[in-house]
Amino acid sequence: TTVLSNAYTNAIRQIDPAIEVFSKPCPLFVPFAEEGLINHQATELIAKEYLFPLKLQKIDTLILGCTHYPILRDVIQKVIGENVQLIDSGECAATTVEQILHSEGLRNPSKLKANVQFFVSDLPHKFLEIGELFLGQKMGVVKKVHIE
Repeated sequence: TTVLSNAYTNAIRQIDPAIEVFSKPCPLFVPFAEEGLINHQATELIAKEYLFPLKLQKIDTLILGCTHYPILRDVIQKVIGENVQLIDSGECAATTVEQILHSEGLRNPSKLKANVQFFVSDLPHKFLEIGELFLGQKMGVVKKVHIE
């Protein structure tokens, strides 16, 4: 997992070794997000279980270190408290990539909408449902392909 790699802890400590960093793996968030259990009672219960130790530490910032976690942002914010700033690592990464593409002259200036196609080997309905949760918009057609 991302937490076990200490990637965020190491990066933060390079910036300021005095910052206290607490890490907490939350592996059940992934299946809850993938099943679309966004505002489910069970999701809030598991969030309380995972986040309680961080609440005791009176953290001021929480990095959502997995691509699945922003889908659960509302329940995480509710449980951890409004006074804790949530940082979406995926959003930060996308902003950084955009800046690099722009500075290297590789950013596509076209305002035309891309023609995106999705091909999956299994469960196209599930992929569509979860994909729309992640993207926050309609995805269009998802085609199932057979791989031999």
